[in-house]
Amino acid sequence: MDYVNKQNVVLNQEPLVSQFYEENVPIYSGAIQVTSGVTFKMITPVDDGWRKRIIRDIRLYGVETCEMRQFASRNGIKWPCGAFVTAWLVSKTIDKNVTCRQSRVIKQIHYAQCFVDGVDLARLGLAEGLMVLTKDQHNFPSPADYKNLQLTAQKAQNGLWSSQFQQPEDWRRDHGSYNPIDHN
Repeated sequence: MDYVNKQNVVLNQEPLVSQFYEENVPIYSGAIQVTSGVTFKMITPVDDGWRKRIIRDIRLYGVETCEMRQFASRNGIKWPCGAFVTAWLVSKTIDKNVTCRQSRVIKQIHYAQCFVDGVDLARLGLAEGLMVLTKDQHNFPSPADYKNLQLTAQKAQNGLWSSQFQQPEDWRRDHGSYNPIDHN
């Protein structure tokens, strides 16, 4: 069965195993606590005597979005794109089991392709114009169809593409990466 988003982009709902590119890579699942539009803490219950759960910092692989404190502008009106996309991710994942396929770990952050009900969250975010490809496609190459999803959203002026916004990596360079909801 396929999932069709509100822009009528078909997102395959294949079994997770067929969507993963490599065998024998770590796969995690559990409830999540969203910290930005592309980051969250995954809480995985375990049955160890000395701990009850594992908490992993996860970042969606191959995509970026507005930082929590970042704004976009449309027709001269500023809107909080970072808070908006964060709320979008919460709406897609709350009370859901999220499954992630790890691509790499850098500084204890697990970069991963993540799914809810078989739907790739990054693909959905790109199709709805709420995420953009990472600039560093050399070290963080996106799956092949990600670029087409972004171009389609851009042409249709969906989501962020309906507004003027600074690329997230450039915004972080200019304003820092402090995220008020990611500090306990």
